[in-house]
Amino acid sequence: MNRSLIAGWLGLSLWFATVAAADDSILDHPLFARPDAVVKIDDKTTATAFEILPPCFARKVQGTKLEVNTTKGWGLVERKQMMTPKEAEKYFEDHKRDPHALYIRSVLHLIEGKSDKALAELNSAIKIDPKFAPALYGRGNVYAEKGDFEKAAADFEAAVKAAPADLIAANDLAWFRATCPQAKFRDGKQALAEATRVCEANKHKNEEFLDTLAAACAETGDFKAALNWATKAAEIDPENEDFAAHVKLYKAKKPLRDEPGK
Repeated sequence: MNRSLIAGWLGLSLWFATVAAADDSILDHPLFARPDAVVKIDDKTTATAFEILPPCFARKVQGTKLEVNTTKGWGLVERKQMMTPKEAEKYFEDHKRDPHALYIRSVLHLIEGKSDKALAELNSAIKIDPKFAPALYGRGNVYAEKGDFEKAAADFEAAVKAAPADLIAANDLAWFRATCPQAKFRDGKQALAEATRVCEANKHKNEEFLDTLAAACAETGDFKAALNWATKAAEIDPENEDFAAHVKLYKAKKPLRDEPGK
């Protein structure tokens, strides 16, 4: 499965549906941040709505707050600032011309496996705001999943240009440049530079970003470093089968190739 932060949702739709049918707990739903959401990481650090890793699952409930993962680490956000899929649909109905609402709607379509509808929502968001990074990297991931790597590359580059500080945009560009199955779109040097700055900004705390850094190292031929970062990702999330598979791959000194649909 694609480890990028959006395209992987395409393979999770059945799991989401099963969980929703079995348990109504807020902990079992993918969550979406309202634009004004603020996560308190620690006494000195906060994260914004666009720094919450999508789709976000709460790790636990603490009173009126949920513990969620962001590009800056785990932190607490008020429950009312996060939306379940049902609440997100209502939000969309009230904000149909809002790029953020269109972006969320696209994710809901991806969860249901409706990539063409997701693409339409993302196109609408970009038409309203051509520099809205989440829609750009979201569309890039949809294109990559469809095997349209030319368009994917353009969107990933545009997202990073529009929002250089957006760690998700940089991570997705790095992943694409490290793992694209078509050689002409791979660029190990660029992938490593982007993945390194993402992990340094995050202080090497996020397993998804570490997984991307490992893939970038492997693409440059540095399998020792790739194995090191992949192992750290697997240590943070030992239940993740993809991370475990990547450790084995780098032990065999093989680079990672992210084939569409896998």
